[in-house]
Amino acid sequence: MNGKNAFVYYISPDQVNILTPPDPLTGTVMVQLTRNALMSNAFPVTAEPLSPSFFVFNGGPYVIATHVDGSLIGPAALYPGASTPAQPGETVVLYANGFGPTSVPLVNGSVTQSGVLSPLPVITIGGLPATVQFAGLVAPGEFQFNVVVPANAPSGDNPLIATYNGAEASPAAAITVQGSAPAPTSVTFYVSPAGNDLWSGRLAAPNSSNTDGPFATFERARAVVQSINQLGFAKISVQFRAGTYFLPATEMLSAADSGSPTTSIVYQNYPGESPVISGGVRVQNWTNLSGNMWKTTLPATTQYFESLFYNGVRRIRPRLGGYLGTYYRVASTIWARVRAEKAQAARKKTARKTTAKATKKATKKSAPAATSATAQTA
Repeated sequence: MNGKNAFVYYISPDQVNILTPPDPLTGTVMVQLTRNALMSNAFPVTAEPLSPSFFVFNGGPYVIATHVDGSLIGPAALYPGASTPAQPGETVVLYANGFGPTSVPLVNGSVTQSGVLSPLPVITIGGLPATVQFAGLVAPGEFQFNVVVPANAPSGDNPLIATYNGAEASPAAAITVQGSAPAPTSVTFYVSPAGNDLWSGRLAAPNSSNTDGPFATFERARAVVQSINQLGFAKISVQFRAGTYFLPATEMLSAADSGSPTTSIVYQNYPGESPVISGGVRVQNWTNLSGNMWKTTLPATTQYFESLFYNGVRRIRPRLGGYLGTYYRVASTIWARVRAEKAQAARKKTARKTTAKATKKATKKSAPAATSATAQTA
């Protein structure tokens, strides 16, 4: 990175995970991979002084955490026989990375690293403040947090949020708690144009500190619903706030999106609001030419389209010159293959009917002439 060696954490045929050099990195840095004598092209990435995140099981949302005896924390179904929920008032151990420099300077290339964070990160569980007893570096790229679960933490999957020096751990993780009160039988996630896919999705609107709130996209909500443990839930809901949601591709719901005989999964509008889920493409980067005339260049990947809408109203195609002038128009309609085959079959059917009618009329007209000719011959 920027000509300095990074440290390989993981490598596979199509993925390389690295630990960045300990030098402060900000702005755009160039990354290049070398294998034997082969070098990749250098490509730019954006570096931040802090990039906090929790380690999670299998891509999330459950945080990698343990009880003080080292056993795993999570829903019982996460790792049957090995994982159990945390208890209110219990001290749990969480694992994270990207929280930045510690009290002990990092040693470049060393397999042992240490030091504590100051100030301590702020952590909430289920929206409730949790006491952080320890936060420090215990291995290269690995932070450990010893945290006390709030005594009044609700049972079930709780959003786990951490902020440090103005940076928030992302994406939001979850930790399962089993208290004396029964776990909720339903859970609702929210999606909003004002949301963020790095948030927990459990709030209908961003909180006052803008550190948690609804998701921003259909895709993120769907991924979280697929990943959570459905056991014990009678209903899992996703509610969309008012606004327009542009889909980058067709959403294909599969068996992974299904509930069960005891759990229903529902995607719906937020009460009293009318969201719009659109398969259209936003046309952006407009330049004002003069007055109310605007211009933009469509990406090369833009598919052919006939309809253009502005603020929900269909707009006329642009006209160039003259009283009405020449204008872009649909020269012909191009049908999909299936529709073309149906149209061709319909034309053939019509042609057969027309031929049959013409033959029938011709037969009727020729019949008297044949009879007359026979009579004259007689």
